Amino acid sequence: MAVDVLPSIDSNNNSSSTRNENLVSLNNERNIALTAFARLTKDLSEDERCLKELSLGKRIGFYRLRGDLGSGNFAKVKLGYHCLVKEKVAVKILDKTKLDEKTQRLLSREILSMEKLHHPNIIRIFEVLETYSKIYMIVEYASSGELFHKILNEGKFSEAVAKTYFAQIITAISHMHARNIIHRDIKAENVFLNASGCVKIGDLGFSTMVESPEQQLNTFCGSPPYAAPELFKDDYYLGKFVDIWALGILLYFMVTGVMPFRADTVGKLKRKILEGSYTIPDHVSEQCRFLISQILRPVPIDRCTMPEIMRSLWIEGTPFPKDLESHTMRPCLDSKNSCVEEEGIEQLLSYGVTKEMMLDLPDTCRHNINGSYRLAVYQAEKRVLQRQLEKEAIVEHELNELKLKKDKGKKSANAKNANSPTQSKFCTIL
Repeated sequence: MAVDVLPSIDSNNNSSSTRNENLVSLNNERNIALTAFARLTKDLSEDERCLKELSLGKRIGFYRLRGDLGSGNFAKVKLGYHCLVKEKVAVKILDKTKLDEKTQRLLSREILSMEKLHHPNIIRIFEVLETYSKIYMIVEYASSGELFHKILNEGKFSEAVAKTYFAQIITAISHMHARNIIHRDIKAENVFLNASGCVKIGDLGFSTMVESPEQQLNTFCGSPPYAAPELFKDDYYLGKFVDIWALGILLYFMVTGVMPFRADTVGKLKRKILEGSYTIPDHVSEQCRFLISQILRPVPIDRCTMPEIMRSLWIEGTPFPKDLESHTMRPCLDSKNSCVEEEGIEQLLSYGVTKEMMLDLPDTCRHNINGSYRLAVYQAEKRVLQRQLEKEAIVEHELNELKLKKDKGKKSANAKNANSPTQSKFCTIL
């Protein structure tokens, strides 16, 4: 008689376990086959961890959000990390429900201004992302924080340090003015430092583009302690002179640790600025005092121009950073690219971004491939700068070694002459 043998529970479990292992293995093989770009894109729509981070506000697009860096009236800033390019960024998060029409206009202007600027001492923009309720601006991360906090915590700078920082600041503002962009909110809180001590001008929320340097403006912008006298007169003003005045206030703050105009109320502060009444401490050098006095002149056209500041005796001999080589804001395959642009494109290709994907990309910061490309170029520029610094360090080391050898040779010759017996004139004649 035939007997049906039922499969045991253990055999069912083993069979199920084997099927699960096969499925896991198959999924792993598929994931291995995916490029880094494809895998990240897939995870954003399918991976449970990524979806949870997105729902909790711990991730936006290719960026994982970390700790807080700061906050303001309309925005907060968080540390971010680009999961593809592996680069830290600052993420400025704006709540759209709190943005009125004027603030939205200022934000659009800020993004447009940052897109036009490409300088080693200006915070650069990489990408802009938008959800139903928030706008995310992805910008360069300056890890050492604000210049204001550095002075607040450590006190005034030596003039040698102040010269280095000020040279970088005025070069950045000159770069802006050359492109008809006025900052209008220069202050220590809007100057940042990266890990290597390089200055970065940021927060272009009040910036504006003018048709020419002579275009008149009439909107009061910025912080009252840095405001030029003409801003308090309810009249038109020229943007470049307002920026130059603020640079004078900033220089004073760097070398003294205090503000030149101080008062309990805005009304009293306004009166002091209009009167031009301030004193410079005795410890400030004569050349620095002269430069400050030439910048903080009540009549705008009497103030030092940017070229005159750069030629001043106080800052003479201080190196000025050069403009970065301009590059496209999106990967271009049909143009003559620079070395850093080629490196950026090669980096994208290594992630699995194909040339077909790069074709016909919109020339905008609102695309994840453009954002990845800008970060890749940024990393390439940092590598070029690092190589330059290493070469300069080697040259400086060799020069120092040569100097030490010369000094050692001189000392040896002097010692030999001192120890050698001297003959009298009488003996020599004999």
